[in-house]
Amino acid sequence: MRVSFRPIPLVASRAPGRSRVGILPAFFAIALLVRAPVPAVASDARESLLLAVRPGHEIALRIVSEPMEDLRLLLTSRARHSGHSIRVGLATPRLVVGPLSLSGIYAGLENPMGATASSDRWFTPGRIALDGSLVPATRSGVTVRPFPWAEAFAWRTDTLVIGAALCGTVERGAASAHLQLAGSSSRPLRPEDPDPRDRSWFEDRRPTEPVEHALGRLVVVARPLRLSLGATASLPRLTMPGLLLLSAAELRPARHWTVAAAGALSSPDFTDTRGRRPGDSGRWSASVVYDGHRLGAAVEQDTGYAGTGQAYPRVGFPWALEPSRRRLTGRISVRPVRDGSGLRSVAADGRYEGLTHDWQVRLHGRLVGPREIVELHPAATLRSDRSTALRLRAVAHLTGAIMDRLVHGSSLQVSLVGEHEGRPDSEGKLTSSVEIAFRASR
Repeated sequence: MRVSFRPIPLVASRAPGRSRVGILPAFFAIALLVRAPVPAVASDARESLLLAVRPGHEIALRIVSEPMEDLRLLLTSRARHSGHSIRVGLATPRLVVGPLSLSGIYAGLENPMGATASSDRWFTPGRIALDGSLVPATRSGVTVRPFPWAEAFAWRTDTLVIGAALCGTVERGAASAHLQLAGSSSRPLRPEDPDPRDRSWFEDRRPTEPVEHALGRLVVVARPLRLSLGATASLPRLTMPGLLLLSAAELRPARHWTVAAAGALSSPDFTDTRGRRPGDSGRWSASVVYDGHRLGAAVEQDTGYAGTGQAYPRVGFPWALEPSRRRLTGRISVRPVRDGSGLRSVAADGRYEGLTHDWQVRLHGRLVGPREIVELHPAATLRSDRSTALRLRAVAHLTGAIMDRLVHGSSLQVSLVGEHEGRPDSEGKLTSSVEIAFRASR
């Protein structure tokens, strides 16, 4: 069991209502959890409770239960001044119902240009899973897997998406190849914009319209090399078809080294499941990572390209691309002590925007006290606009005989967080929070 009180970012709620009414579902769910008896057959079950409270603003609750080995139940509730929402879900090896999270090629349907060379999206099999975050995304639906190599899915946000996928893996010694094919059809749930044939076809953004997608990806692994090739075709009802090409490579020449590169290119008429064009017409990135026992470092170059912004009378690619973003990121970390008390890590992260010349530097560390009872996590951020952010997180752990008298095998963790953000054009802002986590096993 885990109970946590901490502030969380505010996100607009879609459900209207009054705050005192919206808070009721959260407390009602807590009451059910406390009063409900635990069946004897669930002696090996695992449960967790996470409660986040921001007084006067928002309450969020998540309850996760695994009464059996292959069954996971989820309940999330959120209450705000503007209303409340309750979402439930379940997951088994063959069925998932409720809030969904996307990975692999499925994530590319909603965010085609959203991965860089350091992302694991390129090589992980596409999967639709139960979204167990405290505040899940607005996406909810169902996926059915009658066979390990086939599944059907449907989810909705402001668009209803229905589709199916097939996959297969071939292994020969130390080499393997994985192929995944999928098709989907999406239809907007909100009122459609006027027919684009009544307006100019040379606009940067298309109105939302029904669109079909066909996509596939091949991943070949031959250690120490991994290759990924993918393509997605969009077939709108009213505009020209679009095509998106994706490729990535990863090489591990030594034990602690990883070198990766990835690229993507889309035709001007390519649209995602919501009928929108990607933010970039082209993108490429490269990264070098070293992850040793005492030292870690990484450098990544990410460049985005904008096309001509014109619709083509046929499927084609805009070869006259202009850079729209050049971002260089890096990090370095030193880990003097791996276990025990002392300075565990000191790290620096940096980001530089090549076109706008904006930059940001963040320094942070971790200091562990004797017997690992107390931890300190200081951090400082400095930006090119002269704004600063200071953060200190102090964590205290309580275990052993005192907690065993309360619940055998339990632990208590208390975190105090203080943050100060200063900007040259406004007064500094100071915030603080308390986080309490209680864990128990039975």
